[in-house]
Amino acid sequence: MLYKIKLNLIVTVVMVTLFVSGGSSDADSFPFRSIAIDDTMPQVIVNDYKTQQPFDFETFKGKPYVAVFWGADVQTKKKRSIEALKHMQEILPFCEENQIPVVAVNAIGDLSEIIEEVHKESGGSIPFYFDSDQKVYGDLGIFVIPAILLIDKDGKVKAGMGFSHDIIERLKGEIEIMLDKKTREQVELDLHPEVVVKSEEEKTANRHMSMAQVLLKRGMADAAVREFLEAIKVNPNVGSEAYIQLGCLYFDNGNLDEAVKYLDKGLELDRDSLKGQICMAKITAKDGDVDGAIADLQSIMMRKSRDPELHYVLGTFYEKTGKTEEALKEYRKAYELLEQKERMK
Repeated sequence: MLYKIKLNLIVTVVMVTLFVSGGSSDADSFPFRSIAIDDTMPQVIVNDYKTQQPFDFETFKGKPYVAVFWGADVQTKKKRSIEALKHMQEILPFCEENQIPVVAVNAIGDLSEIIEEVHKESGGSIPFYFDSDQKVYGDLGIFVIPAILLIDKDGKVKAGMGFSHDIIERLKGEIEIMLDKKTREQVELDLHPEVVVKSEEEKTANRHMSMAQVLLKRGMADAAVREFLEAIKVNPNVGSEAYIQLGCLYFDNGNLDEAVKYLDKGLELDRDSLKGQICMAKITAKDGDVDGAIADLQSIMMRKSRDPELHYVLGTFYEKTGKTEEALKEYRKAYELLEQKERMK
């Protein structure tokens, strides 16, 4: 698989280089370029959506808070911003219990009617602010929309994240760490509980899984599909990998309905599966929503920036939309990471 990716990368980089020049850059694991963890939050002055009056984040001095920076200049951002703000409604009781205000800031100068629409569709429980001059956008170096920031009582940046399926669990965990209620190890265990295989059915299913992996390495995809299906038949609770592998293989074969079916099940079992999320993004792009697929991978990139396939697939999406320079950067980064992996063997 790595060899195939590497070969494709070499060909693509050479072809794209004929049309555009540019350097490579590391993808950040944090959605803000101008601040970092434990930095003091810079001055932020925005306007209250209801009263239009200025509001200084210094008002929060002495207590922690959560800020959601959103925008809706394109449909994909609008959809994700609404989803993120709806999800934030779920954590409001927890934040209120811990005396942590939550605010939402339109950071890219959207029109008032757009802000009103997002406010209504997201539930309207979170105080809304706007920054028509987009000063906050530049001062914080926001490069993913929506982006969430957690600030402690001393005005220090404690966490930042983009929107993802597990945003509530992740944000709650960061708050618990900040408040010394849990250690990071405890939070990680909550997010990724260990599964112990005990039954004979599980052992038999795992043997089918092992055979499927061997067949995949030999390029025998159809036979691998049969083994994965057998593993699920023996033990439907075999784990996420069987479902995700099947979903990706069905996508490769052009069977999108089966691909979605198995990927949905696999991601239900393991929401953080990188392979599953990449394959699902491919399906999104195949269905015509390439911008949505790009947004999906950008969110993943904040946590998995060292994966070469992730950069490569993102590059193919950029190329589909005509963003050749961005595509080249992703191809080059993917190639660099692939080379690093091979040197470590």
